[in-house]
Amino acid sequence: MRQVLMVSSLILIAACSGNPEITKSENDLKGKEEDEDLIVRFAKLKIDSAQLDEYLNYLKEGIETSIATEPGVLTMHAVQEERDPSQVTVLEIYASDSAYQSHLKTPHFLRYKEGTIKMVRSLELVDLDPIVFGVR
Repeated sequence: MRQVLMVSSLILIAACSGNPEITKSENDLKGKEEDEDLIVRFAKLKIDSAQLDEYLNYLKEGIETSIATEPGVLTMHAVQEERDPSQVTVLEIYASDSAYQSHLKTPHFLRYKEGTIKMVRSLELVDLDPIVFGVR
């Protein structure tokens, strides 16, 4: 679990800082045309701190189910800020826009969305252009 959190944090830090030293593995690199179809974004959330534990349970269940059941969901990593754990950032990578649109209609995403709507104080979706990724 610690390794997963460290990798997730490194990916988020690299993406935020624009670190060009991280490289995409050959298994994930299938051609520039396919990379251009990727949907990559940060979801930056501010959560009601009184409901944070319940929110994190919804988030964990949603991410685990998405990764296990949706082939178009390539990556989902969630991290909290150390200074303010109610600040949550999720890195999401989808194979295509259709994979993302399909994800929005899944029962587990709808459960997450409906269950957390009163917990989320703010949500900002930031679309990103992929440069390079690396995971060990």
